[in-house]
Amino acid sequence: MTSSPPSGRSQGCSLPDADDSGGAAEVLQRMIAASAYRDLLQPIAADVLRVALLNDQVRTALQGLASQPARPARQASRSAEGQIVLAYLEHVAFASPAFLASVGEWPLRGRRG
Repeated sequence: MTSSPPSGRSQGCSLPDADDSGGAAEVLQRMIAASAYRDLLQPIAADVLRVALLNDQVRTALQGLASQPARPARQASRSAEGQIVLAYLEHVAFASPAFLASVGEWPLRGRRG
């Protein structure tokens, strides 16, 4: 029995390209730079962008922000779309290897429990 990939995506789909993100990459980069979590996120920014573009909700929020007139990242973060992106960035920051290492949870190597 075979299972289909999540979100109905075919196994042969290609990853979204930052160049084709409709401005989402630039918005995300600005929001990371203005984030309280920038020190955790900037080293993994390429992965943060890759995953954001694969997530329908985050990608749509980023594209919505990109379609609006340019405004400072802190101001953009107050919108509904900005709140979605900020929640995503916060989640990723607290799941990042740098954060996990700071609380003694990375690398795992069986040291838990």
